[in-house]
This record gives sequence, C-alpha cells and structure tokens, in this order.
Amino acid sequence: MPVFTLRVWAMVKLFDIIQNPFLQVLRVESMPKMLRSCVVRNLESFKGLKILGLQAGNSLTPYICRGIVNMQSLVSFSLKYNFTDEMLSALLACKSTLKVLDIENSRQITDLSVPSILEFSGLEELSISRTGISEEGQAHILINLHNIVRLPRGDYLCEALDWIAWELKPRPQPIFKIRNFWSSEVYYFHSLDQIQLVLEMCPYIQDMLFMFQDRYTCPLSVLGSFNCLTDLELWGGDFYSDDMENVLQQIGSNLTKLDLHHFESLDSQAIALISFYCTSLQHLGFSGCGFIEPRTVSEEFHQTDRW
Repeated sequence: MPVFTLRVWAMVKLFDIIQNPFLQVLRVESMPKMLRSCVVRNLESFKGLKILGLQAGNSLTPYICRGIVNMQSLVSFSLKYNFTDEMLSALLACKSTLKVLDIENSRQITDLSVPSILEFSGLEELSISRTGISEEGQAHILINLHNIVRLPRGDYLCEALDWIAWELKPRPQPIFKIRNFWSSEVYYFHSLDQIQLVLEMCPYIQDMLFMFQDRYTCPLSVLGSFNCLTDLELWGGDFYSDDMENVLQQIGSNLTKLDLHHFESLDSQAIALISFYCTSLQHLGFSGCGFIEPRTVSEEFHQTDRW
C-alpha cells in the first residue's frame, strides 16, 4: 500500500502539467477517488470537452462552476446527487449544444430551476428523477422541450401526463417524441387509464419496463398497442391466462429484446410461440420464471403438435 499510495500521488502531481485543452471526453466519476478532486480543481483547463461526467462533493462546487462556464461545446453533462442551481447557471454557457443532461437525485433542483432547464432547448435526454421538481414542473418541461426522446428512470411520466391532460382539457392532447417508459418506483403498478394516456401522448415508445399486477388493474394486452416497441422488460404475468400470445402476435416481430421476470406458465409451447412470433429477437432473458415440465415425452410431443 505505501508504494501504491506514492504512485497515485505522483500521478496527481503529474496531472497538474498534462492538462489537455483539446480533450473531448472526461469521465471523472469513473476515476479513482484520489484523483477526482485534483481533476475537478483543474476543470477550467478543459475548455474543449464535449462529454463530462462528474461525481463531486459540495466543497468542489466553485471549481465546477468555474470550469463549466467556459465549456461552450458540451454535448453531454452528468452530475448526480450534488447538482445545484449555481452549477445550472454556469452550464447555460453551453445551452445551444447540450443534448444530454443527467442530474438525477439532486434534491436541490426544484421548480425554481425549471426556467433555467427550459433554456436547453436542444435537450434529447434528460434525467431528473428524484430531484425536487414537482409533477407540475415536470409537465412544463415535457411541454416546452420538444426534442426530448429519452427520460432515463422517468417513473414520473404518468403523473406528468395526467397533469398535462387535465391542464389542457378540453384542448387536443400533445404528442411527444419520448421513446422509453419506466414503471413507477413508488407504487409500481399502473392503471389501464394511465397506460392508455401514455399510448395516446407517447405513441413512439420503443423501450419499456412494465410491472404487471393483474388483468383488472391493467390487462397485459394493452402492450400490444405499442406498435414501435422493440425492447420489453416485463415483470409478472402468466403466459396463458394473461394472453401473452396475443401480445406477441401484435408486436412480436418488432421485438429485439425481451426480458421476462417472475413470469409464469412457461413451457415448450410458450417458448415455441416466442420463437415463432419474435423473429427479430437478439436478446431473450428469463429471471425467476415458472417453467412447466411435461410429465412424459409423449405429452410434450402432443403439446407441440397442438400448436
């Protein structure tokens, strides 16, 4: 350990003289902790960055602000947990180029921050889950940032759409470009009305994580109406009693990724149906699923023969 420590400190000292103003990608969050503070303190030397990923404590806020205020070519910025309004103001220097903003879990970002976020009109991916922004603030962001296509961990989507639908009623509902859906991490299971609202306002969903409770809360068949769906991660359900075959008939040919978790009544016939309908699959995963084993070889033959 003493030799290792000496080597790391030598790297830290050397870092002060090898800063490259033409560097385009800097991911501080993946660096050893001993190096991070040194890099952040010298952040203003990296004016040509296009991708910046940070992980820093509040004590480094002044260095971060001094650094990003001079970065006018940033395309992607990430700082979870400790992002502040002061940093947001500094980041406005690249509002015309920024396309990816990840500030999730930053509780200091509230509805007061929304006007500044709306300045980034070119944003295509926005991570604001578990911030202090309310449903109303999230709705305003969706309405005004027309280029948003991804909301990573965006479990607040249904609530934001509910607010928009209520606020704009009886005017026509807007259509968003959003490509992903993430089930709520608070109450998990969505109602049929919520999913139908998502279908109406976000018809281009391609990537979905869906938590299924029962056919009365929201029938599984509604997934078959998402015509653009290519990646489906499904938690819960029964292949036969919840009519999964009908879903596969409708969207199976589009699916390239299918992950089933705690899915019941899977047997050789169910696997054959998945193979038959999902001809474009590149990934198929099972986790905690219930597989039915036929009692005899002849029974397995007759099951396949019936299909």
